[in-house]
Amino acid sequence: MSAITGNLFADRSRTLLSANAVTITSQNSDGANPGRNCLLIANPSATANIAVNLVGTAALNTAGSVTLGPGGTMLFDVAVPRGPISAITDTNGSPITVYEMS
Repeated sequence: MSAITGNLFADRSRTLLSANAVTITSQNSDGANPGRNCLLIANPSATANIAVNLVGTAALNTAGSVTLGPGGTMLFDVAVPRGPISAITDTNGSPITVYEMS
């Protein structure tokens, strides 16, 4: 077990399909976590781009979505979004790494 995935962080990582927005959720249906205190989102791909939206539906190259290029990361440790998070990729089968701490 790695240090980051010990008892503090929940691993919400998954594989994304291109042209299919995937909501990053816990096992709950809505993906919101009012107790979320820290959030890390990373794009481990060497070639794919991933768009992330913290308040709506993610779309590539669109206002409101943040694009993570290959190797890009987003860390929220002060002002942490607690609602559902959506993501989409431009390359079918791209992984997205998501860790949250409650």
